[in-house]
Amino acid sequence: MLRCWMISSSASHHGHVSLMRVAEPVSPSPSSLLLVPAVCSYYAVIHIPREQHARVLDGFARVLRSGGLALLCLGAADLPTWTEQYHDAPMYWSHYDAATSLSMVEAAGFELVWHRWVADGAGGHLFVLAQRHDA
Repeated sequence: MLRCWMISSSASHHGHVSLMRVAEPVSPSPSSLLLVPAVCSYYAVIHIPREQHARVLDGFARVLRSGGLALLCLGAADLPTWTEQYHDAPMYWSHYDAATSLSMVEAAGFELVWHRWVADGAGGHLFVLAQRHDA
């Protein structure tokens, strides 16, 4: 069985990111994994300590079938760690600059199909469409 996580960041949560466990692994065997055609991570990775981003990207690649697509929202500026109150709740951000983020996507076994910096308030985010290489 595949370890799955559902990450929610909806307006009903007032912009808060919540993480809910959906399933746990039964076997570490790669043959027991269900491979999916695509993953989408929208405003989630940027709320995980950046030292863990490579592991998260590796995980995305691991669950994608050959040629699978990943649509990702990543950091576009060097930000080791930052916290502030966001809608009356503590919020955490951490990410690398755009070049480092793109390099990490490629190192995880993806080919970059498309990437763009998208403005968001005073800053912005890096949106990436990547395709998993054949293993």
